[in-house]
Amino acid sequence: MCMWTSQKRKKLQKCAQQYDAVIVLGCESATETVRDVVKSSDCKVIEAMEVTGIMNAQLRFHLPGNVTFDNCKVVPISYHKKKEEK
Repeated sequence: MCMWTSQKRKKLQKCAQQYDAVIVLGCESATETVRDVVKSSDCKVIEAMEVTGIMNAQLRFHLPGNVTFDNCKVVPISYHKKKEEK
């Protein structure tokens, strides 16, 4: 799930008005969100990444306030997995 606050959307919309294009470094959901936000302007949306999987990890918290990710692996998205098998 891609969650953007209304304030972040407004900020992006305001900033994007100053440019010809915005580059999205995120998943397809983030790209769709950006398209929705800037559709009222002439700003072009460029999708700069292709998502191939979702990160799976164990979250660890260590005092005084360090967060680490252990046993990280990428779980392929089924669409991409099926596409690669063809």
